[in-house]
Amino acid sequence: MNYEKYFEQNNGMVRNLYLKDLIKILEICLTILLLTFNFLNFNNFTSFNFLSLNPIVSNNNVKDLRLEIRLPIIMYHNILNNTKGTYIVSEKQLDNDLNVLEDAGYTTVFPSEIVDYVLDGKVLPSKPVLITFDDGHYNNMFYALSILKKHNAKALINIIGQFSEYSSTSGFDSNPNYSHLTWKQIKELEVSGYFEIGHHSYNMHNYKPRFGVKQMKDETNENYVVNFIQDVDKLESKFKENKISKPIVYAYPFGEYNETAKNILLSKGFKMMLTCNEGVSIIKQGDKSSLYTLKRYNRAGQYSSLDILKRVETGKIIF
Repeated sequence: MNYEKYFEQNNGMVRNLYLKDLIKILEICLTILLLTFNFLNFNNFTSFNFLSLNPIVSNNNVKDLRLEIRLPIIMYHNILNNTKGTYIVSEKQLDNDLNVLEDAGYTTVFPSEIVDYVLDGKVLPSKPVLITFDDGHYNNMFYALSILKKHNAKALINIIGQFSEYSSTSGFDSNPNYSHLTWKQIKELEVSGYFEIGHHSYNMHNYKPRFGVKQMKDETNENYVVNFIQDVDKLESKFKENKISKPIVYAYPFGEYNETAKNILLSKGFKMMLTCNEGVSIIKQGDKSSLYTLKRYNRAGQYSSLDILKRVETGKIIF
């Protein structure tokens, strides 16, 4: 038999058989892939980060695979230049903080995104961090807003009602050295898209006669409940009056908290409560209580950005 002639005559047929087999194999592989992603509910995925187990998606229905996430929270107060203190940092320090956090892979998030993860499993960045500004100082708008814009960063600002009311009515407003935000300015920050607004009490950010929201010694349980509810409602009514969104975050003044206050806040629709306990919290998908006593690191002016990063990374007080 002339094998050379046979293969010459049948070469086209061999090539066709090979091509058909290859197509069949590809069809089988594609079917397996489609079944796998359908099983994982990733029909509309765009990409997937296997290192963080965090799906990066364009479809809001896709859930975050992580059952729990570390959530560092950094607490700022005054942003002022040419002075330092326990509750003061400069523009340069804030800018450096955000640079260092970005270089370490952190992404700023809003409280609403954190709540969405815990309640509905919505996707968070691989390394989220929450930036908070307490007390509602005007210098947070005057200095910090432009820095947030530069970094496309998100933050929470927690308002003390009596201070904003004074700035709004006294004429002593818009001075970065001493003023607090007016109601109009708070609304402007919310509309900017860089801030969400939190509740820091109307008139319970005091040392005496009541320390924060702590129940006073001579105060009955019934009176405490009434007084705390009235304070919460007073600031909420001011927000509503000035078309500021109803807050979902309550930052306990001086970090003082108790079970009664927590239950009242939950009944009022609050989803997150912030303390001044230092450390890094773990938030858990499906566990609402993981949002009720969140820890924070106070950003004191005497430390460097790398010092703050070490706290965020280790979860320890290292100074």
